[in-house]
Amino acid sequence: MDTELEQIKKELHELAQKDVDIDSPEVMKWMERAANLFKKDELQKGQIWKYDVNTGLKKVWVN
Repeated sequence: MDTELEQIKKELHELAQKDVDIDSPEVMKWMERAANLFKKDELQKGQIWKYDVNTGLKKVWVN
């Protein structure tokens, strides 16, 4: 079973092979997952990283 880091790496490799547009929903979803893995120490309990088309990645509260 892959670790979360290994899964993120595999997904990035697959995206690169598909030659998808950097602004595609697939890439934005991947970026959110990667940020929530690598930058989780910057979040407070109940927050996640989400991509906003106007501002980029931002912290949001989840209910």
